[in-house]
Amino acid sequence: MRQREVCPICKKYQLIPPSGPPDSPVLLVGPYPGYMEIKKGIPWCGPAGKILQRELSRVGIPIARCRVTNVWMHQKPKAGTKKNPSPLYHECFDWCFNMLREELKDRKAVLVMGAETSKLFFETNIMGISGCVVESPYISLETKVLAMINPAIAENTTVGELRLGVQRFADLVREVV
Repeated sequence: MRQREVCPICKKYQLIPPSGPPDSPVLLVGPYPGYMEIKKGIPWCGPAGKILQRELSRVGIPIARCRVTNVWMHQKPKAGTKKNPSPLYHECFDWCFNMLREELKDRKAVLVMGAETSKLFFETNIMGISGCVVESPYISLETKVLAMINPAIAENTTVGELRLGVQRFADLVREVV
């Protein structure tokens, strides 16, 4: 097994780099890697990733043809407190976010998943925009962006809202790709 790189900022956490074709017109973005993702070093390979893969497959989008990543490219560090914030947290975030901004370039369709990711990209609650095409100051206006709940939610609840979001994203991909 190949030794994985660690974060160049904190030098503590192993990086979970994006996967899938680098030139894919489709990018899937979640908040941060979960336990299985950290263990295997691959984004969206755990239980939530399996749900996402199944739902995308159901609407004719093979996840293997998508570029897949997270806002955080490693385990999310502790942020500290308001009185004593962790400077490393913010430095790591800035580095990860800059890497993500590079990933966003030249994409035709982006699926932004989860509450944290939605708050970052759209400065609003995911429940108000889930399943909607939205704009973000961080993403080119030529790129179509859809916000959706995190597939991890479907592990504990019904998949209705997730299915609706994935179906709408599939329609969007067909329109622009």
